[in-house]
Amino acid sequence: MLLKNRYRIEKKLGQGGFGVVYLACDEELLSKRVVVKILNVTDPDQWFLKKFQQEKEALARINHPGVVELLDAGSTPEGAPFLVMQFVDGKTLREVIGPQGIERTRALEIARQIGDALSAAHEKGVYHRDLKPENIMLQSGGGLEFAKLIDFGVAGVMNSLFAGGETKIAGSYRYMAPEQLRGQPCPQSDIYAFALICAEMITGKTPVESAEEAMVLQGQPLLDRLAPLGPAASVIAQGMAPDPRQRYQRASEFVAGLTASLSATPVASAPGPAPRHEGMEMGHVLFMDLVSYSLMSIERQTECLSQLQQIVRAASHFDSAIRLPTGDGMALVFFGDPAVAAESAFEIAAAIKKSPGLRLRMGLHTGLVERVSDINASRNVSGGGINVAQRVMDCGDAGHILVSSNLVDVLSDSERWKPYFQDLGEHRVKHGVRIHLYNFHNDEIGTHDNPIKLRRSNP
Repeated sequence: MLLKNRYRIEKKLGQGGFGVVYLACDEELLSKRVVVKILNVTDPDQWFLKKFQQEKEALARINHPGVVELLDAGSTPEGAPFLVMQFVDGKTLREVIGPQGIERTRALEIARQIGDALSAAHEKGVYHRDLKPENIMLQSGGGLEFAKLIDFGVAGVMNSLFAGGETKIAGSYRYMAPEQLRGQPCPQSDIYAFALICAEMITGKTPVESAEEAMVLQGQPLLDRLAPLGPAASVIAQGMAPDPRQRYQRASEFVAGLTASLSATPVASAPGPAPRHEGMEMGHVLFMDLVSYSLMSIERQTECLSQLQQIVRAASHFDSAIRLPTGDGMALVFFGDPAVAAESAFEIAAAIKKSPGLRLRMGLHTGLVERVSDINASRNVSGGGINVAQRVMDCGDAGHILVSSNLVDVLSDSERWKPYFQDLGEHRVKHGVRIHLYNFHNDEIGTHDNPIKLRRSNP
């Protein structure tokens, strides 16, 4: 078969719910190999036709090396619509995941690339809805490996030119988020599937067989099931939260948490008896340190830390926080009202202004943390939420209060806090992860200036 006097069909590659996929060659481009997808129903219902048109719309919107490229479109002589797409010569992620998973450095790099591609799609109002290892291709070239998302056949497209009609439940059952099973998919449904895929890459096994099972295993039972993931368990668990509002809202933030959990040294892990785990919760973390602390004399270090500790102890909500000393500063972890973390940051920053010798920077983040207590009942916390807060803080200079978009999303509905958030965009930070950052300030607290690190980096 020759389509548009150009694309010669060579063989059938596969068949989905309403499309047949063929390998073809483009005779106008020296027989370059391409993929042709033809709507395979003679008289398709409106939903089939809409989704086929939306796949074309989705791929036309996205221009990213991690997403398969749309090359052409047309109709067969019989009137069936078809799409011509880039042929990705490689293996699916499913073929690569072994019984023990994938080596962690490689898994993190694949996750980073998937996260970048998902972020690009979501920014264009497209969510995949059928993210799974079979729909992620790995291609090698020049000694490097590249991940690419394929098959946007059931993608959701916001403000689509082809909107209207009913919404059907579509996707792969194992990777469907709870809201997707209810026929209410959203961009965070992709985060759920992404978290499951990362768990498979790291361990070689899927932690749950369905969203229903994940919902039954909420909290500590789910963390127990995720135990083979080690420090990444809390990050995967947040990605799989039953309520999409409690998940990471952006793929890049999920990747940041995953990378930090697997590569960073745990914060404030004191030697002693094995900790007793008390459960996983959303924590609101205020991380702070003294700038240029390592350049101070030992006497000056002691003096500055003592002053900072006095200021923090005097803060209104100090007693309700779990405190983690970090050497050159500390972290406070609050539970419940996220505004308490913001209020504490402003209160501490106001007090610091009265001690001009103290050069402090702060970072705020909302994420999953796990309460633990030792044999003496001393309180402590661990988890990716703390590490991400540290990454946020690391981007700032003295006087900055930087906030991740996770906390901003929670507080932005408040008329009190909304005017104080200055969007700094998404940036690549320590360990190559990307985080969406905000500067938190008013005319008296914080600083208006953009952080030096972010001025040098490309958002």
